[in-house]
Amino acid sequence: ITVDLPIYALQGLLLLFVFKRQHIHLLWLAPLATAQKESFIAILLLCLLLTLVYHFRGMPQPADWRYLVAALALALVTKELINHFVPYAGEPGSSLRTLAYHAKLTWQNPFDLLRWLAAIISAGGAFDLLATERWQQIKHRRFEPDLMLLLTLCYWGFGLLAGRDMLRIVFLGLPFYLTWLLYLLRDMPLKVLLLTGLLSFPFLKLRGVIPDPAIQPEAWAQWYPSRATPDLVCMWLGFALICWLCLHFRARWLKVA
Repeated sequence: ITVDLPIYALQGLLLLFVFKRQHIHLLWLAPLATAQKESFIAILLLCLLLTLVYHFRGMPQPADWRYLVAALALALVTKELINHFVPYAGEPGSSLRTLAYHAKLTWQNPFDLLRWLAAIISAGGAFDLLATERWQQIKHRRFEPDLMLLLTLCYWGFGLLAGRDMLRIVFLGLPFYLTWLLYLLRDMPLKVLLLTGLLSFPFLKLRGVIPDPAIQPEAWAQWYPSRATPDLVCMWLGFALICWLCLHFRARWLKVA
């Protein structure tokens, strides 16, 4: 409800165009996506950097760095044009300054690290915990999963450094985050996936409705790890630990690895 839905479609198109080698479409996608969300510039930059690493190491990669350079240039031009014709009404400041400011807040409030962890787990549910068993797959160098991992880490970093609304920011990277999880868990037994989905169900909060912050500010704050009381954040992390234990010892009752 509270995320920017168009960016999901645009991020999905980015993955589609890169993985399908339809690079020409990046030239219209980059300015459109940047106009919708400035963070798309960081996504393009990371795509370019990973592509160059693969290129100079002689490793197979589907992305064409020349198109990515052109797309990044168009994105930067779009950002400057928007800033010129539609200037920001608030206090001016660069993206790097914003990241540094929130890094300072985290340094001053270390409990925010636990809030951030709760936000990441809330976004992926118990599937996050199941995926920890598949870290060995990360050692196998392939461009597609490496790109999804890099962009996932990018949005996890944004969740900590780009603002205090951690859960919403982490959710903005779900096209990369959940696609990566699906890749890691693609050959898991069905019984294990059903158990993981069952354990993830409480994170969906389907029994409630987000309160009106103007009428019930305290109840509204409890919905978000970045605003909830420390006790509730610890309860979410405690439930995540229970989920991990259930998955870790699943072989005893599911009869599967």
